[in-house]
Amino acid sequence: MAEAARIAIVVRTCAPVGWSLTRVRLLSRTLVVLKGELRMRTPDYSPIKGPGSAERLSRSAGRAVVEGLEPRKLLATFFVDIDAAGSNNGATWANAFNSLQSALGVATANDEIWVAEGTYTPGSNRADTFSLTSGVDVLGGFRGDETQASQRNPGSHPTILSGDTGSGGAYHVVMGVGVNNQALLDGFTIEDGDASGGTSAQRQGGGIYLENSSLTISNVTISGNSAQVNGGGILAIGGSPTISGVTISGNDAGASGGGIFSNTSNVTITNSTISANSALDGGGVAVVNGGTPSITGGSISANNATVGGGLWVSAGTLTVTNTTISGNTASDGAGAYVSGGTLDADASFTSNDATADGGGLFNSGGTLDLTGSSITSNTAGVDGGGLHIS
Repeated sequence: MAEAARIAIVVRTCAPVGWSLTRVRLLSRTLVVLKGELRMRTPDYSPIKGPGSAERLSRSAGRAVVEGLEPRKLLATFFVDIDAAGSNNGATWANAFNSLQSALGVATANDEIWVAEGTYTPGSNRADTFSLTSGVDVLGGFRGDETQASQRNPGSHPTILSGDTGSGGAYHVVMGVGVNNQALLDGFTIEDGDASGGTSAQRQGGGIYLENSSLTISNVTISGNSAQVNGGGILAIGGSPTISGVTISGNDAGASGGGIFSNTSNVTITNSTISANSALDGGGVAVVNGGTPSITGGSISANNATVGGGLWVSAGTLTVTNTTISGNTASDGAGAYVSGGTLDADASFTSNDATADGGGLFNSGGTLDLTGSSITSNTAGVDGGGLHIS
């Protein structure tokens, strides 16, 4: 969660009118009644304020109920700087952790981790990964002396999460399993992941591996990652992650989803660039086994695959809105290939090139709704320069 939400506290009491609880404070997610002052109001909204304390209230025949109506995020901030030379306890920039792993090991829900420019690796073994936690914001792009997150500049202070472990590429540079929608990853470059391990999971999601997770990933570049099977850049199994303002480029997968592989996921992709990725199926994005993923804005360009250079849909419903799909290449379906499920697109398919059929789109057993789309300047070596239906 990037912004703290305000909290509303309602106190109901059947104690006699004329008392006050003296202060309510939220501490480590627990409501604690302390001495101080909390003004309450009667049903006609006139103020109630009188002598007494929590102890007096507790001795009364009445009872009080304190209800948190909205969550409030109370932040602890941990600092990470690979060059910090202090006590390395993460409490300040001067005493920052040198390792992001150290911060991830102590951060809990409602905490933030601020990471200064530099290159960080998850460890020395290929199975090591940066494992994300529900409710924790991990922010990169700091110079190393900021006092507010808004002062950071990831473009000027690149913060790189690298899978280069020294013993080969990490199977997953970043991993999120069961991470909730209160977590954020923002301001990093993720590179050098190599999902080519011995298990099925270790052969998918070279850059980011997500399973049943709904976090937000924003202002991140994911490049130069690979997967032996699926999801060279990102693998999303289940969950409803949000990907916003992200560049996914130069990733590859041996089977499907060079850029993104969505498996029964409701992933939402907005204003992102998906380019120059490659796979057997779905060079840019692959959607399989169901789910309702969506892509809004941004571009899908210069990706390559055997089928579905830009997009491949085999099940589920992919909705694409105001997105430019251009310059992709494939044998069939250079812009998009639909073999099942539904592609609902209000998008621009332009200048895609298929060596066989379907320069713009190829539909083979799926459902297409292209209301509002434009299909222009696409080419095919055999049939259907714009659209091929078999």
